[in-house]
Amino acid sequence: MDHQDALDKCVEEWTRNQEAYALMNALQAAGVAAGVCQTAGDRYDNDPQLRHLGWLTELPSTRLGTWPLAETAIRFSDTPAHIGGRTRRGAPLYGEDNVAILTELLGMTESEIADLAEKGIL
Repeated sequence: MDHQDALDKCVEEWTRNQEAYALMNALQAAGVAAGVCQTAGDRYDNDPQLRHLGWLTELPSTRLGTWPLAETAIRFSDTPAHIGGRTRRGAPLYGEDNVAILTELLGMTESEIADLAEKGIL
């Protein structure tokens, strides 16, 4: 610890002009536990291990368009879980699916829904 500042300076000078991923791979190949300090963009765009693991799923969102979301961390062979569920989309906006729920799941008619809207219930 007495020479930590000098050692940090040496490592900084040595690594300053090297490409981060190439350096990480070279150090790992030499048996050194090394990793790149990543930004969110690095993890999304550059990390081959995370890409291989399928850690992000792009789902459509009503206001944002297609948006990357962190995938479910667990994997089951017979019952695969995935973010977005059966609908394959992001979370709906408040009240966005009211008509679909009321008609398709609850069997309400359009006039019954209009009546609820008129009363300020929807």
